[in-house]
Amino acid sequence: MNVCHAVIFSRDRASFLKILLSSMSVFLDFRISASIIWRSERRSRSEYLELSATYPSMHFFEQVEQDDVRPSLSRVFDITSVSLIMFLVDDALLCGPLYLEEATSILLTRCDVSGFQFRLSPSVQYSCNRMSSCMPPSLERISDNFFAVDTSSPVLEWNYPFDISSGLYRRELIHSILDLCSLESSSKSFGPNRFELVGNRVLHQGVIIAGPLVRCMVVHNIDRVQSEFANPTSNIPISMTSSTLVDHDAYLASSSFAAHAAMLCLGKSIEPSGVLVSVILPVYNMSEFVVECIKSVMMQSYRNFECIIVDDGSTDSSFALASDACAGDPRFRIVSHSRNMGIVGALHTALASVNPSAGLIARMDADDVMHPDRLRRQVLFLNANPSVVICHSSASVGNHHRSEIVVQPMASIAALWTCIFHCPVAHPTVCARSWFFRMYPYRSGCDGFEDFDVWTRVLLSDFKKREFSFGALGDVLLHHRVHATSTTSRFGAMQRFHSRVLVQELLRKTIEEHVDLTVVEALSSSPSSKSCELIEKAIDVIAKWYQVLSKFPISFEDHAYLKEDYRGRVAALLHEASVADPDFGSHWVRHALCLPEGSDILKLLTTGRWPIPRLSQRWLNLQEASTRWSRSCGVLTAVAALVIVR
Repeated sequence: MNVCHAVIFSRDRASFLKILLSSMSVFLDFRISASIIWRSERRSRSEYLELSATYPSMHFFEQVEQDDVRPSLSRVFDITSVSLIMFLVDDALLCGPLYLEEATSILLTRCDVSGFQFRLSPSVQYSCNRMSSCMPPSLERISDNFFAVDTSSPVLEWNYPFDISSGLYRRELIHSILDLCSLESSSKSFGPNRFELVGNRVLHQGVIIAGPLVRCMVVHNIDRVQSEFANPTSNIPISMTSSTLVDHDAYLASSSFAAHAAMLCLGKSIEPSGVLVSVILPVYNMSEFVVECIKSVMMQSYRNFECIIVDDGSTDSSFALASDACAGDPRFRIVSHSRNMGIVGALHTALASVNPSAGLIARMDADDVMHPDRLRRQVLFLNANPSVVICHSSASVGNHHRSEIVVQPMASIAALWTCIFHCPVAHPTVCARSWFFRMYPYRSGCDGFEDFDVWTRVLLSDFKKREFSFGALGDVLLHHRVHATSTTSRFGAMQRFHSRVLVQELLRKTIEEHVDLTVVEALSSSPSSKSCELIEKAIDVIAKWYQVLSKFPISFEDHAYLKEDYRGRVAALLHEASVADPDFGSHWVRHALCLPEGSDILKLLTTGRWPIPRLSQRWLNLQEASTRWSRSCGVLTAVAALVIVR
């Protein structure tokens, strides 16, 4: 690849650089040119010289200037005329293919995309942000392997668009940043961090940054790990052998998903066990899409699978096209119904045809497309987490004109918590242990909402025991196509009604209260369509649901997710209520204070994304409210509440 040059910054960490170069040799095969800008104390200087001899095709530049990278970058530009510059740091590691051909093609043809951050994936929004599951950034799928996000959206992680730890940018952009650096006072140092800050001043407004759908790079930042997770350096397992690769799946299974603070598990790359996966694929009048769907199954990196295709009485050419598409591949079998029996009937036929030795069963729809690494990732995750019964993933949703990313939260409590707002699992992304479908079969009469029926039955029967754990992979492993003949398009209203009935039953048996269907609907639909009375009832239901779940013996990470998601949802609803009824803002403040985590919710309303309108004009009302509040909670609580609101 002659259009891209990698610039790697390294300072006194030759051992880290050694692992990075090792991973690059595997995943890039050095199809790009590279330069290493290094500084070292005397004790590690010999290690850098040894690496320069090991990789003679790379350019090693010792940074003799104390804290200024500009001269070194100028030397890099002198030796190459490539169009794109990729920045890396020594503690970045490649854990999968970068799809550089696709990334460079996008940058060279789309002027609206400013760069790539290879270490980011859609799941990042659930790591560093607050209440991100309630206010996700607008993520758009722009190619087979990449998504894009407008960094002007108010999401913390994306307000840092220029990143030298894993960024790919146009050459002219880097020149612009260097020119701006030259205009700064000559007395200022321009190390990598300051260079990055100047770059962010250039790119901060309305920049579109792209990232991979499946995480392919991680960064091991020891300082942030120590400060945020209190993990001593000695407890971070690092092997320095030249053949070492990132055990990406162990990292995903065991570490926190912080974008800038990741505790890495390093080790030899592992392959999943030979467990047989049975893919069940119902087909009904999907001639336009079924061939692409079958090809995506056929191209899976995990090879030990079978695919049971059930043609459910199609009246178009679906059966013939499916037969031709998988002809000659013994892993595919086709069963045909003489008449249409519905999705549940087709799934029953598929499950009855599964090989008895299959350990896992994966769902798939005929109008969707699998990511090539989907089955492998899910098998590895289920192998590493024997307590997890159902593994699902994030998905891109849309058509060939536009698609957006729907990210599934990875906290284990998330499926239970979010089920009162929406279906917690994207059905076509599911891979589950085969015995699960025998214990919880799809029920007749539930066509169109058969999956939500299964999940709510599982959650109800397992509400206290919590034996059937859901596990989510935040990366996008499936493209869910939306079109005029899809089930969602044809039966969306019916699905929503039956889903509300299921949520109503779930709440009746858990919080032990009858919740009207209009209130259930208010939990998931747009707040702007709700009355203040309905909003207040919905808030009370969410608070009771939170109180029930927060008593569960869950991990610290799960509880943090639960608390932040609860706060964000309630704050958003309270804000909508105050907008709809601005004359009674003090009522909503009092209501917020009466809720669990009330002070924090009120702080969000006054300083966060949802400020109560004209709050300063209602200070007298708030004083009156605080006086009444003090009678029941004491003077100190009232004073604290006033300080927060003010």
